[in-house]
Amino acid sequence: MDIGALKKELDILEIGKELGLQINNKGQCLCPFHKDKKPSLSFSKEKQIATCFSGNCSAGTMDVITLVQKFYSWELPRTLEWLQPYANWVAPVGNDVSSKPKTTTPVKTINYSEVFKKLQSKLRQSSKAKTYLETRYLDYKNLEAAFNPNDKEYNALKYCIIFPLKNKDGQIVSLYGRSIYDNAKCKHYYTKNRQGLYPGYPSAETRCLIITESIIDTVTLQQHFRLPKDTALLAAYGTMVSLENTRWP
Repeated sequence: MDIGALKKELDILEIGKELGLQINNKGQCLCPFHKDKKPSLSFSKEKQIATCFSGNCSAGTMDVITLVQKFYSWELPRTLEWLQPYANWVAPVGNDVSSKPKTTTPVKTINYSEVFKKLQSKLRQSSKAKTYLETRYLDYKNLEAAFNPNDKEYNALKYCIIFPLKNKDGQIVSLYGRSIYDNAKCKHYYTKNRQGLYPGYPSAETRCLIITESIIDTVTLQQHFRLPKDTALLAAYGTMVSLENTRWP
């Protein structure tokens, strides 16, 4: 496999977001490799590297492959296998790599509505997921949510309570995952090329909009407070607020 060619097809910022890192407009985020309270992991789109500038971290400077390898504690072959679909590139097979042309594969369109429905039943089946929700004073029986119990499928959302993000038509177009483990490297995950709002687009009758910092905050208000009909909730995704959040009318 030509690792150099693979790296050229990848964007470290996009891969970082795929890992669930909440990268701000300055290309910075909390470092997942140590207890970080102030964003110390900095991404360079030009150089395609990520560097942790904290003296309490040994991660140093990483290219896209090293970043993923360290994040998941994987061996190199597993890391390359995981990265290939994001490059939309299939490595040639055989010893003479340079003599065989690269071939591309069609980009796989993910039906997030089907993924969500498939994982909804997993929530009721998982005692750990239900226990986590109980610690947040949330009733799983009255929750539009799902759960991914392992990393066999949808690896970026493993061990996450999953909430649907919806477009103007109420269709599920992205997913948000909240890890049930507080000691996870990252607690918040979004699917690639995130779009949609949570819990959905406010209706035209909305006169008062309550903006919350997170989806969990929104869910909590939904379950514990009865809001007037002309009042709507909207999650701002923490530091990941998008233009869609501000242009919903």
